[in-house]
Amino acid sequence: MNYYINHFKYILLTISRSMSKGKQLCEFEKRQIGILKRQDLNLCQISEIIDRSHCVCKNYIENAKKYGQNSRNLRKSKLSPRTEKLICREASNKMTSTAKIKKILRLNVTLQIVRNILRKSNQFKYQRMKKQF
Repeated sequence: MNYYINHFKYILLTISRSMSKGKQLCEFEKRQIGILKRQDLNLCQISEIIDRSHCVCKNYIENAKKYGQNSRNLRKSKLSPRTEKLICREASNKMTSTAKIKKILRLNVTLQIVRNILRKSNQFKYQRMKKQF
């Protein structure tokens, strides 16, 4: 009995991982859904007529204006553009490490963020510092 339950869970996991996002509605299908909705057909009937899933029809009907647009919830940057310019200016003045830049500017971020800003600026090329004896 326990074997069958575990096997069933495994099948559900593999199915959920392999299910990808379907194709978006084309303009013709969008117009078709609008026309069918105005004729007072329910979602099941509309989805059968246009041969698309119930969910895609529901999502389009609920919010037709925002359908197909990605909601970009980008994370706020930890540093302001002014601080990013200061980092680039400090790096261009002399050959200093990211740790020294962080210490000089008294930044409350990780070294990785400072490196990413320098890499993003396209002004600098990473060069390993040589040890001085």
